[in-house]
Amino acid sequence: MKYGLVLRAYAPFKRFGIGFAGDARGPTISPNVTSRIKAWVVFDPTVGTVEDPRAKSDESKYVAVISHRATEAPMTRITRASAGSGWVNFQLHASGANPLVANAPPIDMHVSISANVSRDFLNINSQLNGDRFPNCELIIQDEAGGRRMLMSFETDGSADIGPLRLFGDARKPMNAICKSFPIDSAGRFR
Repeated sequence: MKYGLVLRAYAPFKRFGIGFAGDARGPTISPNVTSRIKAWVVFDPTVGTVEDPRAKSDESKYVAVISHRATEAPMTRITRASAGSGWVNFQLHASGANPLVANAPPIDMHVSISANVSRDFLNINSQLNGDRFPNCELIIQDEAGGRRMLMSFETDGSADIGPLRLFGDARKPMNAICKSFPIDSAGRFR
């Protein structure tokens, strides 16, 4: 029973950081939205495996005076992975900076996951830490493409001053949750 964990950081503003186009959205499980960083990893708690993570970024756009566009190549890694029959624990780390600004500080996100499968449930205990800017969402996807929101975080940083929180890897608490998702015998969400 493989599951995908999707971590996305997105700017909820139409514009932010004095002239950059935001994602202009709220939390969603839709795969058809933009984000500043999208990282994902596939894991199987029934056999205790975690695959190598991947990441991408949607195009960054500077729209204040002259339009400029570029795409970032975010960094991602798994640490503290441990597993056994029926459970898996790991940490997913993702970071990426604005490619249009030289030496821009990166968005840093860190997620701790502990997952197991009981008879009719996928049980997940998760904690999200980071810079507290911009917004983040954590989504679980089953092998059939069913998606569920695990958690989200909404920044209290403003569109123009909030990006200053990106300096340093703050690892501040952003959200934590313990949640059970009903599944069928094949591991698909009900």
